[in-house]
Amino acid sequence: MNNILVLKIIFILIFSSSISFSENWVHVSETYKGTYYVNYENIERSEDTTLMIHMIDYPRKQVSANGLPFYSELITQEYRCDEPKIRLLQHNTYSGRKGEGKIVYPRSWHSSWTPVVAGTLKETLWRIACDVVESDNVITDYDLANPVQAGE
Repeated sequence: MNNILVLKIIFILIFSSSISFSENWVHVSETYKGTYYVNYENIERSEDTTLMIHMIDYPRKQVSANGLPFYSELITQEYRCDEPKIRLLQHNTYSGRKGEGKIVYPRSWHSSWTPVVAGTLKETLWRIACDVVESDNVITDYDLANPVQAGE
C-alpha cells in the first residue's frame, strides 16, 4: 500500500468516527432534501487531491438501504483540484440529526471519478474543497465539465 492511501485511510477513520455537529460546521447549501454543512477545519489538502467531509441533515426521517431510519449523513469525498472531478470514499448514515447518534449504515469504497457539472451542489462542494473562488472561471460552462470526445 502506498503512503498516500494509508494517510487517506487514517484520515477517514479518525474524522468519521469522531465528527459530530459542532460550531465548526458551516451551512453551505439547502435543498428540498436537506441542509448541507462543511467543516473547513477538517479539509485535508495534498498536492494532487483534497479530502473533505460534508454533512447532510434531513428535515424528515429517511430510510437506509438496510431498512433502518436515519436523520443525517456524513459523506467523505476526494476531489481532484487540477481538473474538476469527485469520487466518493465513505458514506455513513446516522440515527440522530447533524451526525449525532449511532451509525446506522456504514459504507466505504472508492467510486469512479465523475466530472463536476457547473451549477450543481457538487460544484459548490468542489469549489470549497479546492479553495476555488466563485470568480475563477474553471467550470462555469457545462461543456468544460463534460468535454466532447474527438470524433463525436
